[in-house]
Amino acid sequence: MYDLRDTICALSSGSLDAPRHIIRLSGSKCEIGLDKLVDNRILDRGIEKRNAALSFRGGKIEFSAFVYSFPEGASYTLERLIEIHAYCPLPAAEEIINAITQVDGIRLAGPGEFTYRAFMNGRLSLAQSEAVSQIVSGSSVYHIQAAQKLMKGDLTNRLEQIKNSIVELLGLFEAGLDFSSEDIVFIQPEEAKKRTEEIKKTLSEIIDSNLAYERMLGLASVAAAGPPNAGKSSLVNALLGSERAIVSAKQATTRDILSAVCSLEYQDCVLSDCAGLMAASFDDKIELAAQELAGEYILSSDLILFCVESGKMDYTEEKRVFEKIRNKNILGVATKCDLASSKEALEDIFGISFVEFSIKQREKLTAMKTEIQNRLSELVPAGEQITAVNKRHRDSVFQCLKDLDKAAELFAGGDEELAALCLREGYSKIADIDQQKDLDERVLSSIFQNFCIGK
Repeated sequence: MYDLRDTICALSSGSLDAPRHIIRLSGSKCEIGLDKLVDNRILDRGIEKRNAALSFRGGKIEFSAFVYSFPEGASYTLERLIEIHAYCPLPAAEEIINAITQVDGIRLAGPGEFTYRAFMNGRLSLAQSEAVSQIVSGSSVYHIQAAQKLMKGDLTNRLEQIKNSIVELLGLFEAGLDFSSEDIVFIQPEEAKKRTEEIKKTLSEIIDSNLAYERMLGLASVAAAGPPNAGKSSLVNALLGSERAIVSAKQATTRDILSAVCSLEYQDCVLSDCAGLMAASFDDKIELAAQELAGEYILSSDLILFCVESGKMDYTEEKRVFEKIRNKNILGVATKCDLASSKEALEDIFGISFVEFSIKQREKLTAMKTEIQNRLSELVPAGEQITAVNKRHRDSVFQCLKDLDKAAELFAGGDEELAALCLREGYSKIADIDQQKDLDERVLSSIFQNFCIGK
C-alpha cells in the first residue's frame, strides 16, 4: 500500500489558515529534510523543543517555529519523527513542505499514512487506528468520547477476554481428547454449551454497544409543539439565532414543518417548528393534512418543547393538545413570561417541568438551551461499555456469533469435534478485528484511504 522505507512529510494541522501550522516528518531522513530549511543543525536526538528562526537558503522566507524531535521508538509512528510548529501563513507552510519533499527519499504522505505506519510498526492496533479517523470526524462530544474509548483499547481489551475464553474452552476439550483412552473428562458437553452461551452473551453486548454508538452519530430531533399562537416560532427563531420561521399574531401561521440545525453546548440537534396542534376536527383538507403531519413528526421527535402561553385563564385547549403527546419526552416552555409569570402554576396543571421564555428577556435563552442539552444528554446511553464500533467490527462479531451458535448446537448434540472446529472459526473472526499481520491489503487500503492527509 505504502512504501515504509520512504520518509514522509505532510501538513498535520489541516488546511485552514491559522497563526500556527504543524508540519510532520516521519522516517530515517527527517534531519536531511530539516537541513533543507536551516543552515546548521539545531536538533539533538530526543524529545525536546527549540525556538528557532528557520529560513529557506537564499533568504526567501523567515519565520519563527518550535521544532519537536522524537527519537525512533518514542514517537507516534515509532519511527524518527520531527514536527515543525511554524508561525507563518498557510502559503509559507506549503512552501516549506514543497522544499522538504524535494529531498531524494522524502515524499508527501498519503491519506492516513502516519497512522498506517503506527499500525504496521505495532504502535496501534487496527481498531485503535480506525478510532483516530473517528475522533477527527467526530460530530459531537459523545461521538468523540466513544471513539476515544476505542483509541484507548476498550474494544481490543474486550475482544482479548473473549478470545481467552474461547482458547480456554478449546484447551479443556482438546485435553480431554489426549486422555480419551483413560476415560478422563475435562469438560462435560453441557458445561461446554453453557460456556459457549456465555461467550455469545458477551459478544452480543458489543452489538448492543454498537447500536448505542450509532444513536450518538445522528442528530437528535427537537420539535416545538403546542396550540396555535403559543409562541413556538418565536422560540425556534430565538434558539436558532435567526428568523427561520414566520412569526405572526394570526393563528395557524405555520403549516409546514420548518427545520434547522441548532448548536448546543455539547452537540447539535435538528430543531423544528411544527404547525400548531388543535383539538378540533377540520373540514379543510390542507389544514387536516398539516395537523396529521405535525402530529406524526412531533411524536417521533427525541424531545418535545411543549409551548404554553403564560398567564391565561383557561387552558382547556392546551390540555387537549397535551393528551396527544403526554407519554413522550417533554419539556414545558412557558412562553411570553414577560407578560405574566405562571411557571409553577403550569407545572401543577400539566405535571411536567417548565422553563420560562420571552423574546424580551434574552437572558432566559441560555438557561433554556442548558435544559434542552440536559434533556438530550439523558438520551445518551450511560456506561463504560460504549465504544465506537464500526461496520467491519460489527460484521466480524456477527460472523463469530453464527459460529458460536453452531458450536453450542453441536455441543448439545454430542458432536464435540465439529463444535471445536466452529469455536476455532469463531476465534478467527474475532482475531480479524484487531489482526496485526497478514491482513488483506484491500482491507487496509479501504480503512486508511478514508483518513485525511497528515494523520
